[in-house]
Amino acid sequence: PDERAFTSKLTEVYDVDFLKAPQGLEGSTYTYDGQQLGSAILDRRSELASRLHIRPDDITWTDLGTIQYSKPPNNEQVSLTAVKRKSEPISEEGFGSDEIFRVSSSAGGIFGGASVYRAARLRR
Repeated sequence: PDERAFTSKLTEVYDVDFLKAPQGLEGSTYTYDGQQLGSAILDRRSELASRLHIRPDDITWTDLGTIQYSKPPNNEQVSLTAVKRKSEPISEEGFGSDEIFRVSSSAGGIFGGASVYRAARLRR
């Protein structure tokens, strides 16, 4: 990814896909204009693949909800774990989400064997 987006006010452009929300998931259905509709969820795998320019098959999910991938160009292993997640159900005012992730990656350089942990907040 182009790191200048954070310093030069460049616009990041990437593709996203949506998946049908699983049955039984809280908020997976809603009523609009008197019709019962099913909601969709963001496909994080396709979003990350597009943003990082890697193959979707190179991104894996663990049973505990952690996303793992290797970051180009040096195949640094990165793990993203949602530690807090809040979703606003769809309404006439719109919808959104607020998530906090723990990000684990290599420290790099002479500290390459050590891991660095960061927190990231994602609001949509």
